[in-house]
Amino acid sequence: MTTPTHGRLMIKLAAIGPYLRDKRSQKERYFFDSLVSCVNAKKPPEEREFWGWWLILDTKDENFVAQYGFGRYDLSGDWQSDPLPKNVVEEVEANLAEFEKLLSAGMLEHFNIQMPKATEADENRLQELAISS
Repeated sequence: MTTPTHGRLMIKLAAIGPYLRDKRSQKERYFFDSLVSCVNAKKPPEEREFWGWWLILDTKDENFVAQYGFGRYDLSGDWQSDPLPKNVVEEVEANLAEFEKLLSAGMLEHFNIQMPKATEADENRLQELAISS
């Protein structure tokens, strides 16, 4: 099986939920993230930062490489690899696990691609995924 087209992937990945970031995705590179927990909810909305995760899914030949990151989404709209506070680790991991279920189901159902599991909050994990025929 060959890699699905960019258009087909964007449609299917967008259907998974609010995780795909169209503006940060491009052909052969797809960016997902989730703002899970507010750093300081007492600040006005425009001054809030968030704890969460991001995932970059790159195509490589007939494989995908998934890179996970955990940290803080800052005021400029960038992810910083800051260590997660202990009180949010469980919530961030649960949110990522839910996303992984949705992504795995969508990728397997439409493209027969097996996704890896990120079972620990481990920064910048790289995993290759073979596209089966």
